[in-house]
Amino acid sequence: MPTYQANYEINADIFDGGTFMPDCQPHYRSQRFEADTEEGARKMAEEYKTRVGKDLFSPRPVLKSLMEVKDVSLEKKVEGSKTNPLSDLASPPGMISAGKEVLGRYVEKNLEGIQSKEIGAGENPFLPKTYTAVFRINHGVSTGYGMKYDDVIEEIKKISAINDITALVDAEDIAEKFSRDYMSDNSGFTTVTLESLNDSNIDELNQEKIMRAYAKTLDTDDAAIDAYIAKLMPEGKLVVKCSMLEHALELLQNSK
Repeated sequence: MPTYQANYEINADIFDGGTFMPDCQPHYRSQRFEADTEEGARKMAEEYKTRVGKDLFSPRPVLKSLMEVKDVSLEKKVEGSKTNPLSDLASPPGMISAGKEVLGRYVEKNLEGIQSKEIGAGENPFLPKTYTAVFRINHGVSTGYGMKYDDVIEEIKKISAINDITALVDAEDIAEKFSRDYMSDNSGFTTVTLESLNDSNIDELNQEKIMRAYAKTLDTDDAAIDAYIAKLMPEGKLVVKCSMLEHALELLQNSK
């Protein structure tokens, strides 16, 4: 049975100074479900519209888009470096930056091989494709008086890349920027999750399988790969965090 994703934009109210007032920042939610037909999916999307945003004050959701989600796995193997760059990445410090460095080296060294194996006859290997990345941002919102509230929003970004791996690298860069642009929530972190990465055919890419496909070419053991992906991609999706302390240090540096 096909899987569909409904994307909603929600206007809501905030409680400020003892009264409710409209929030100028819209909120975003997504809901996935199975349906036999597109018409049935649209009916279910309208039903879910009455449920989304229940954590907000006076939510007013609008269905912005409805798409069929397809899972595409990257299973091609490309010969790569024989070093073992993942062996020391199982600990949290430097996980994101180290992972980005490894991805970057892999793309640079194996670009020719990736192109020759993934593109079709007659295609331009240097012509970028357009990807759509959906980010969920768990952050904090303050209305003054020393109060901070948890909030969740979604950001959708278009990425131009020549293949799936470089698209994932670019998505990580965007997630890292979001984690620093938004205030931390009451957990002490700003958490950005790459909810989905779709190619130009609107097929959703399997982030973990893309990561494993390149990691297995680096002649590293399965235990190191598992530990690396468990830290970088819990539940199979890229996650970037920035702590309240990191925010404070960045503000201090920028003020000098």
